[in-house]
Amino acid sequence: MAAKYDAGVRITNEGSNYAANFAITRWVAAAGRHYGAYFGFEPAGPEDERGIVARIYNATASGANQLHDYAANLVSRAPSIDVQQANLHNLFHVPRPVVPVAFWYPEVHMTLNWGKYFEKARAMRDIADYDYVDESMLRRGALDRYDILVIAHGSVMEYGDAKRIARWVRNGGRLVVMDVAEFGSVEKSRAPERHLFGKSHEGRRLGKGLVVRVADWDTLGKALTAEFERLRLPVYPMVTDGVYVTQTDAVSHLMLNTTDAEAAITVRNGGREGKVTVPPHGIARAGNP
Repeated sequence: MAAKYDAGVRITNEGSNYAANFAITRWVAAAGRHYGAYFGFEPAGPEDERGIVARIYNATASGANQLHDYAANLVSRAPSIDVQQANLHNLFHVPRPVVPVAFWYPEVHMTLNWGKYFEKARAMRDIADYDYVDESMLRRGALDRYDILVIAHGSVMEYGDAKRIARWVRNGGRLVVMDVAEFGSVEKSRAPERHLFGKSHEGRRLGKGLVVRVADWDTLGKALTAEFERLRLPVYPMVTDGVYVTQTDAVSHLMLNTTDAEAAITVRNGGREGKVTVPPHGIARAGNP
């Protein structure tokens, strides 16, 4: 609706934790970029110095049009002013971040069985950057923008949506499933599972694409690494290490380190490697090796 009337959405729920901020803002960001709507982020209340850095990173990495804040968060204390001024150069508009991974937002399942999704969404972001795709976005062609779909929650799926996902796989998409033992419809039919996995619980080739189940986050990270290599995309460490990476254009990455120690990150592109040092609770930029 916002896109239809050349308007936008400013979502008002951020705090000081990057992973939590990402998990509750990226749905708006992914939908905004898909439909062509202006979008921005606003905090729900106070934020600390680390939150200032995290919010700058989230806005840039998400391709936000706007970052709103309150004067009390930024100018009431000298440390806040210093941190903001030191990081403002990392606040810039990225119209189309390079995000090849979609993460399923199972709205039908969560309407029936709310809970436990956002913990997985935060953990998934530590593995790789991604956009949400829900049923509404799927039905309007959003999945066609992505090479990989990860489903880590939501065993209830409409049969028609399973067919849409299977069609995308047949055209070359990669579906990676974790923590969903079997898909079933609202009516408890096994049709969605059969349509996606056929006779194999572990996975199968489907047309030009692939469907696979993985056991845990470590295996998921390895699977995504292999897919990035297959797609000839720059590969960064896809592990849960508190360091977040976003590819902002064809040759650049933006990295956020949320740990107390300096982080050395290696980005591989084909046979070349580039190493970047990211300061504790800081941001660094790097070009492709």
